[in-house]
Amino acid sequence: MRVWTPPRCGMNGKNVWAPELHLLNGKWYIYYAADDGQNANHRMWALESQTSDPQGPYIEHGCLETDGWAIDGTGRHRACP
Repeated sequence: MRVWTPPRCGMNGKNVWAPELHLLNGKWYIYYAADDGQNANHRMWALESQTSDPQGPYIEHGCLETDGWAIDGTGRHRACP
C-alpha cells in the first residue's frame, strides 16, 4: 500500500531509500533517505501521520540532517533550519 508519493522535483524527489516505520507518542512516522538526483545530497527525511492509522495519510515533516550524506538511519539528527 502506498501512503506517500515523493515530489517530482526537489531535495527529496529522487532515490527514495530504506523507509522505516516508527510509532512515537501515539503518532506514526516514516523515516526515509532521498535526494534530488545527486547522490551527494542524500539526506534523511520524515513523514508524520495525520491520524493514528499507520496506513496514512501522511504529511511531509521535513529533512532531518543537512550537514552530511545519510541513508538507513534513524536516531539523533538535527532538524533542518
